[in-house]
This record gives sequence, C-alpha cells and structure tokens, in this order.
Amino acid sequence: MVWYTIVLAYAIVQVKRFILLKLKSDMNKAYLLIICLILTPFTGCIENEKIEITSDPVEDEDNSQIDETKDESDNTVDETNNTVDDTNNTVETELVKGCMNSTANNYNANATEEDDGACEYPPVEGCMDSNATNYDSTAKIDDGSCEYPPVEGCMDSNATNYDSAAEIDDGSCEYPPVEGCMDPDATNYDSEAEEDDGSCEYVCELVPYGHCSGEDLSGQDLTEMNLTGIDLSFADLSGADLFLSDLTGAYLEGADLTNAHLEYADLRYVDLTDADLYGASLPEADLTGANLTNANLEYADLRYVDLTDADLTNAWLWYAEFTDAIVANTDFTDTYWYETIWIDGEMYNENQA
Repeated sequence: MVWYTIVLAYAIVQVKRFILLKLKSDMNKAYLLIICLILTPFTGCIENEKIEITSDPVEDEDNSQIDETKDESDNTVDETNNTVDDTNNTVETELVKGCMNSTANNYNANATEEDDGACEYPPVEGCMDSNATNYDSTAKIDDGSCEYPPVEGCMDSNATNYDSAAEIDDGSCEYPPVEGCMDPDATNYDSEAEEDDGSCEYVCELVPYGHCSGEDLSGQDLTEMNLTGIDLSFADLSGADLFLSDLTGAYLEGADLTNAHLEYADLRYVDLTDADLYGASLPEADLTGANLTNANLEYADLRYVDLTDADLTNAWLWYAEFTDAIVANTDFTDTYWYETIWIDGEMYNENQA
C-alpha cells in the first residue's frame, strides 16, 4: 500500500507538469483554468500554482497568453528521507539502529539511529609497565613501546660497585682502600694510603725506634748502643756484637742472630718470633716478657738469663743450656729438647718445664 501511494503521487505530479506545459503553449488561459480546477484534488493546482488571466492588447498567434508563477519547492519528492508530501500524507522508511562510530569494530554504515552501547572497540594497546615513562594505565595489551629513564650508577670499572648497565654516572662509585706505606718517616710514605701494606722503606739509622728492617748488619760492633724500639726484623745480625745494648721492645722477628753476642743485653719485651739464635751467647741477658715463639735456640747459651713471663712455644732447644736461668711463669709448650741442659745443670731429652 505504501509503495502504491508513492507511485500514484509521483505519476500525478508528472501529468500535472505535462499538462501545464502544453496549456502554456497551445491553449488559452480560460481553458487552462478549467483543467487546473479538475486536477486540484490530486495536484493542488490552484493552491500551488498562481495563474493570472489578463487582458493584453498584444496577442500571440493563438490570441492567448498565460502568465504563471510556479513554486516547485512545494511539490518535491524528498528522496533522502524517502518522504512524499501529497495532501498532507507522509510515508517514512523503517529506522535502522546500530553503531554509527566508524572507529568501532562493529560499525554499521547503514545505521540511521545510534544504538547506545552497541559499539565495540579493539583493546587499547600501549605500555603496561608502571616503571616506564610512557606508562598507559588504560592499555590492555602491551605493544612493546615502553620507554625508560636512563640507568644511573657507577660507570668506573675500577670501582667495587661498577655497574655495566649504567648510562649516567651518579657519583656513587666506591673504591677499595688505597694501600701503601703510611709511615711518614719512610722514604716511600704515601699520604693517600688508607691501608698500610708493609711496603715502607727507610734509611737505616741505628737509633731508638729506627728502621733497619732487612738490613745487613752482620759482624758489626753494636755494643752498648741504645736501640730501644728499633725495627730490626729480618735483619742479618749474624756474628754482631750487642754486648750491653738496650733493645727493649725492639722488633727482631725473623732476624738472623746466629753466633751473635748478647751478653747482658736488655731484651725485655723484644719480639724474637721465628728468629734464628743458633749458637747465640746470652748469659745474664734480660728476656723478661720476650716473645721467642718458634725461635731456634739450638746450642744457645742461656745461662743466668731472666725468662720471666717469656714465651718459648714451639722453640727449638737442642743442646741449649739454661743453667741457673730464671724461668718463672715461662711458657715452654711444645718445645723441642735434645741433650738440653736444664736450670739444674742436668741434661734432658724431654721437656722439664
């Protein structure tokens, strides 16, 4: 029924236009008026067309003239809205609901009315790492676009906390303590040293607290010298004469004192650890509190020496003589005896302390 009405209305409009064109050229105005009156119920001829009948002294060859002002805007077929206006009758096509957003997955190009909530969109892609500078909180799929601030850290490979991944040095580098000689009296003193590595070197001066470590003083006459606190560690003092010398608190660790003369020497609290005193002569020497751990005292003459509080742990005492020595509170733990003459003047092969 709808399509029938549309087709009929369109046909009537076309007939009206044809008749009007013919009437303008072939008929007089009176006849035109009669035709329009007949078609008015269908075409609105009188309502939509303005026809004037005038008396003009100048006539055309048919003695007729038609003046017509036509407004075709009122007789149109609106194809866009599929609407035909005909004597107040309106026909509309059915509305199509759907997604009208072209960016949506389900966009419907034929939709004429938005269906709220119908549009579907692809998941948002972006950086999903919250540590990144371009983190996207709305992203559902990580697209590998994350960007990060440059890594800060220590870039000095000599530092203990060197970071090979660092791109910017943040001044955090840490270094091991500088090793070197920390004694300002040494010839190779290092003012930047933070840890003494035992490398100090000195000009040997045979004075109290002098530095003569490792020096060759073999056979020298050092009698009655004041060598308090001197460092003679690992020095060669073989055959040297230290009669009545003051070596209180001296460092003689690892020193070679074979056949040295130390009669009446003051050796209190001296460090003779690992020292070699083979055949050394020490009668009447004062060794109170001395450290003789691991010392070699083979054939040493220790008569009348004072060994109070001395430590001879692991000392080698073969053929040594201790006649009348003072051994109060002396430590003879694990000492080696063979034909050793003890404080009583007797010879023993086993520890008698």
